[in-house]
Amino acid sequence: MDLFDLGCYFSHHVPFKARSLPLLKYAACAYAAKQLFRAKGKKAVYGGVAGVSAHMESFDDQAVDWEWEGALYYDRSIGLLKEEIQDQNAIRSDEVVAASAILSVYEFISDNGSAWSRHLNGTKSLLDIVEDSMMPIEVPGSYYPAVSPRRQPSTARRATFWNFARQDYIAAFINDSHTRLDTEDLQMWRDAGLQLTEQGDVVPSDRSRQSLFEGETMGEDMFSNALVWVSSRICNYLASGEVFEPTPAGDKTEVPRMEVGLVGESQVSLLQRWGALETALEIWHDGLPATFQPSARIKTAGRDLGCRHDASLRFEEIWYVMPMCAATMQHYHMARILLLINKPHETTAGRSTIGDRIGSYRAIDREATRHCYEICGIALARPPASVRVHSTQPLFVAGQYFEQTNERQVVLDLLRSIKDDLGWSTEDRIQQLLKQWGWDDG
Repeated sequence: MDLFDLGCYFSHHVPFKARSLPLLKYAACAYAAKQLFRAKGKKAVYGGVAGVSAHMESFDDQAVDWEWEGALYYDRSIGLLKEEIQDQNAIRSDEVVAASAILSVYEFISDNGSAWSRHLNGTKSLLDIVEDSMMPIEVPGSYYPAVSPRRQPSTARRATFWNFARQDYIAAFINDSHTRLDTEDLQMWRDAGLQLTEQGDVVPSDRSRQSLFEGETMGEDMFSNALVWVSSRICNYLASGEVFEPTPAGDKTEVPRMEVGLVGESQVSLLQRWGALETALEIWHDGLPATFQPSARIKTAGRDLGCRHDASLRFEEIWYVMPMCAATMQHYHMARILLLINKPHETTAGRSTIGDRIGSYRAIDREATRHCYEICGIALARPPASVRVHSTQPLFVAGQYFEQTNERQVVLDLLRSIKDDLGWSTEDRIQQLLKQWGWDDG
């Protein structure tokens, strides 16, 4: 949960606070037990290889029913969370909002879509309450009432906000729906730490400074979070649908208005929004700190992963110094693919030649394929577990786009390894790909 937070709130501060706060303790224990159950009791290696492990790194010889333990702590935490929510006079503490976010991930790792959605709705309600509490308050007693300054969110609430925003974006992508957060509320995103221009673009970094953590307009974590905002806007664009406008009244060729999706937009509006999103993504990418550049690329020669005759389209292992940057760039390539394959057709009033059209389609295919290879290359470098669990959706998008059998097998193996090694649910996406490809489950 802290991959995109340089302050490491959930891993550094939550365990400390959980010693005296039962709600946080039970939520964290529920999440940990669920993870151990899904990983079949395997504990991730921490601190490198050691001849002798600490006692707290091993479990008793007797078998532990981690599924039952997780459910037990989950029920306890839910009971305490309900008490907090039902208390009309209670002030929503940072810990209550954080516990809600932890419980959302508890549901997410097991592919329980309906329960995950309910938790996200509950977390959004808590964030709304917190947002209202930070609004400026008029000070009475003056003809021109003074207004108190808007309070900024605490470190804990900012960390929880971005954890929720990332889940919200992923949920919108999975369900082909709009995000719960309002992507047009620029003040909300600025309060969360984004530095945006008056036009609503991400402020670029100062590339003359090479420090990992200091001297940038925003840190690497905030640039990663800025992509969540841009990607959320892309998901909302994809969910908005399309409207085919009728020709002027009286024309015998009039086409009846037809909506695609729950909300429709005219073709002109879609083209404008698509162009604005492409520009926003380019501005974000062009303004990244140097740390978002890969530090090493190694060809996978001899591993039978080269799936194209074009040597430039062979799989590579792509390594980044900062795991956060690796995960972020996977989602950047995913966003580029989604935009490329969902570009609206331009008007045919001034008809282009068949060659022009085919050339345009082939250019899109080459570019989308390149981004798919980048996604897989980052995953093939076997980044840390925190990166791998965030790679499920980018790998799914790449798998949907690939046509070659070897390419698809690479994606399938990567998704299965996430499930087998980490206990993170990828089965739903695997089954969707197998169905699309017409493969059996063997």
